[in-house]
Amino acid sequence: MNTTIYNVTSKSEAHGLNSGRYQGMIGRFEYKWHYRDIDNVNKLKALLREGQYSWPGGYPVIAYTSDGGCLCNDCIRDNLTSVIWSIKNEVNDGWRVSGLDVFYSEEDNGDICCDHCGKKWGDI
Repeated sequence: MNTTIYNVTSKSEAHGLNSGRYQGMIGRFEYKWHYRDIDNVNKLKALLREGQYSWPGGYPVIAYTSDGGCLCNDCIRDNLTSVIWSIKNEVNDGWRVSGLDVFYSEEDNGDICCDHCGKKWGDI
């Protein structure tokens, strides 16, 4: 079967591709995406492609690990092999990214910093 891949920007646009004459074609609207729960490597890669700031608003994104720690995007990129290995093997060693949240302000989130590099989210 010959499958064409389209780069689409929204789920509604992807829904249009999966109906009618575009039935069976793959829409890549999740190529860059901020998932709240990260349970596989593809979601982690989509998080890194989307960047460290949320849209709309431009607030920094906080990645949480399975042991309750926080990692910034720079530390995830620098230690990507460890993070991917931990997700694939479901190991809770401090590198397994399991979710993310948005850092709105220090008043709402408190004094949160990256557990690896020590950078404060208010300074990112």
